[in-house]
Amino acid sequence: MHLKADFRAISRMGDRVTLSLDVDRVGSRSITLHLSCDGADGPRMTMQQVLVTTSLDTHHAIEIPADLRDAIARHNH
Repeated sequence: MHLKADFRAISRMGDRVTLSLDVDRVGSRSITLHLSCDGADGPRMTMQQVLVTTSLDTHHAIEIPADLRDAIARHNH
């Protein structure tokens, strides 16, 4: 797992912002996401997050289940 965030401007209570989530990459055992928060004056925050699928029994990385991979592919196109 990896998480990188860049905060570029302050957001205050009552500000209208747009939140976005995009899938950058689907690997064999991990998914890379790009998240952003934008205000009327431009970007407030960008973040890249890598999620790894793991076994609940062994806690080792496992292949992304086919149903999850298919759902991401349907949403991402």
